[in-house]
Amino acid sequence: MQINILLGIQTHVRPRPLPFWSTQNKTVEHVLENGLVLSRENERFTFLTNYPNFKTLKDGDKISFIAITNGTIKLLGTTEHTIESFDYGIPYNPIELQRTLQIESKKTNSASR
Repeated sequence: MQINILLGIQTHVRPRPLPFWSTQNKTVEHVLENGLVLSRENERFTFLTNYPNFKTLKDGDKISFIAITNGTIKLLGTTEHTIESFDYGIPYNPIELQRTLQIESKKTNSASR
């Protein structure tokens, strides 16, 4: 933990709880099958997966989101580009998770009835 003194007041600066997440404002450049290619003026392109209803967006739409860094992705066109990738995430649904776990359990333990 870092301690700062500002105007004689002592404050504690704690690390961000989710350091790999960031808030972003971007413009949709391309809508692909598995995500969005985004840009912002004077910045490199980025790729975003799992954005809700992303297939309804069109080139030029502006979006704001919070996403986690997810490595890089290679885009192939007339030239190959490696760009930073982000994941919007998926909503947590405990009922759906339980259903998925039960299905997976039946697949892996089917002989133990």
